[in-house]
Amino acid sequence: MEVRVIKNTSFPVDLNTVFSEDDKFLGTFECKEYRLTRKFIEGKGIAMRLYYNHMEPIVKPKKATLIIVHGFGEHSGKFLDFGEFFVLQGFDVHFIDLRGFGYSGGARGVSVIEDMIADIEMCMRQVQEGLPLFLFGHSLGGLLVTSLGARNPHIKIAGIIANAPLLGLPKDRNIDIFKMFTLKLVGDFLGDIVANSMINLTALTQNDRFLRTALEDKLMIPFLGAKMAKSMLWAIEMIQQQAKEFKFPIFVMHGNSDFVTNHLDSINFYENCSSNDKKIKLFEGGYHQMQHDHQVGEIQKLIVEWMDERVPHSVKFDKNFKVTYKSHLQDNFARSIKRNIMIAVALVVYLILLKKILQKFPSAPLLQKILFPLFYSTLKNLKQ
Repeated sequence: MEVRVIKNTSFPVDLNTVFSEDDKFLGTFECKEYRLTRKFIEGKGIAMRLYYNHMEPIVKPKKATLIIVHGFGEHSGKFLDFGEFFVLQGFDVHFIDLRGFGYSGGARGVSVIEDMIADIEMCMRQVQEGLPLFLFGHSLGGLLVTSLGARNPHIKIAGIIANAPLLGLPKDRNIDIFKMFTLKLVGDFLGDIVANSMINLTALTQNDRFLRTALEDKLMIPFLGAKMAKSMLWAIEMIQQQAKEFKFPIFVMHGNSDFVTNHLDSINFYENCSSNDKKIKLFEGGYHQMQHDHQVGEIQKLIVEWMDERVPHSVKFDKNFKVTYKSHLQDNFARSIKRNIMIAVALVVYLILLKKILQKFPSAPLLQKILFPLFYSTLKNLKQ
């Protein structure tokens, strides 16, 4: 079937609506310059299937592969217009709905970082070998592709593009230390407790037309569970600490008026990462969803230029790779939390014992002198 050709306008035409009809949900569709395939692929986990889209150029020769990873609460359909621009430039474009989002399987709002990295891996195993592979991630997707890169320096990836990546807490969110500690401590046990993500939708985009489609989209999920929130917090801390281990070519883009993620965190990651090939572009007045705002044309042009410069001398992707899902820092973080809990418990026990001793023996300085060194010795052993 023939589908209209989308012209490059200041605001993209909604291809997601074009392909939302029942007869276009699955199958292969011939367009004028590319072929769109929509299907489910196998994911990792029990009965896990992931919804997958593939835009393949049929007029221009393939230059490279681009995988597009959506952000929190979204799905790949919101990036079809954005991705179409690249397939018209000769890039083989792949999309995936992360588990728990869009049409993919998985409980809503409880996905953890390691499982979503596995989803990207399954998408990578769909692509053609022998072409350079680029990963594009928006928001949460930006956190995922940078985390995958930092944890897997051996995979043959030509470059990573992080658009408004979630590399720190939002500017307008003041989460106190007690809440953070509690979430990290009990998040795994409260995974089925779902909370509002507290995202201000009008802070996402200046494109009122897109905002309306987002509000009307039943697949947009604004909620997350405690386990997912904990996983995201850990990943944010780890990616900033692992920045020096990040070696891939990277292009970071962020709007300085983004109140959903913080452009200062992107600057921090950019400055600390060890890549010899890195670039950052800050957009004055840019909101979170610049790929749907008036900056979209400039963003697409910059990305194509950046990829084109690297294609001739980039490594060629092959599927003979193994993914490391967890950061080596995770066990250290877990041990640190357990140690802090034990110290807190020891302090409480000491104070209770001291109170009881003083109540029973008000003039027992000798006992205090014995008890305090014992407590100090216990703390010292716990810290080791």
